Amino acid sequence: MEFTLQNKKGAFVAKAIIVKPESKRPGMILKAGSRMFKDVTRNRKWNECPWIDKSRNDLIVNGDLDDVNEDYYILNRDILFTSPNRAACSMLGYITTKAWHEFISESGLSLDEVYRK
Repeated sequence: MEFTLQNKKGAFVAKAIIVKPESKRPGMILKAGSRMFKDVTRNRKWNECPWIDKSRNDLIVNGDLDDVNEDYYILNRDILFTSPNRAACSMLGYITTKAWHEFISESGLSLDEVYRK
């Protein structure tokens, strides 16, 4: 089942599928064509999560992103993240702890509703 992530303004961010949803630590594959926004919201919480900058920088250095405009990059291949929250934070450019509720299926159900309920 495919899920979509939007930012706070309702703009498309990513298409994704969950990997090993039954495990305690499911991964997430973000599909090629997903967007990584260039602007980041740096706050205290962001500074406590250095993995976000590392994840974003690794995508750039590894050539996994195409620079298409001043607002965002586009993933040029599918990428595996270790969790939905890590995937969301990396792409959105701000901290979210609610990725399980923010990734929504075509039928309008969240990851949480599909895999945790």
